[in-house]
Amino acid sequence: MNIKDTTLIHVFIGLCFIIIPILCMTGYWPPCVYLAALVITLYMLLGSRHNGRVDPVFFCFPLCTFFLLWVVAFICAQRNALPFTYYSPENTLLGFHPSFFWIALLFWFGGLLILSIGIVKFHDRWLPPEAWEAFKKRIAELNDEAAAHDEKLNSEAAAYDAALNGEAVEHHEEDT
Repeated sequence: MNIKDTTLIHVFIGLCFIIIPILCMTGYWPPCVYLAALVITLYMLLGSRHNGRVDPVFFCFPLCTFFLLWVVAFICAQRNALPFTYYSPENTLLGFHPSFFWIALLFWFGGLLILSIGIVKFHDRWLPPEAWEAFKKRIAELNDEAAAHDEKLNSEAAAYDAALNGEAVEHHEEDT
């Protein structure tokens, strides 16, 4: 799946950041949680791109699986919250309010489980070896540049200190 131009996705996410608080403030919270799940999934989609491309396997698992699990969690939470609108439940599910139980089970634990399975099963798709090697090479280049810059700053600082102490200073021309 190729996603080169992400403008529409970013505009949609921006609109959701306007719509979600308005819906919450007016008492329409159920659509907000579904929109929030969609926004989180879109952010994960944007973050999972490599050179503008999303691996189809990665798109299905975990992205779509996450989204579906979150939607099911919110549906179950809403279904279990409505009977207790005007009073507290007498019994809890593992110590949780019946509505929050589904959030804890599916949203939190289910998400953790999906990520764990995904990392074990598809580790080469999450971070291909060539991408990891390119990353390590880039970090080494940045470290070399930083070391060269630090060396230049240290020699300039030593020359400045020598000049302050009245010592003779060698002049080094800038590399430009």
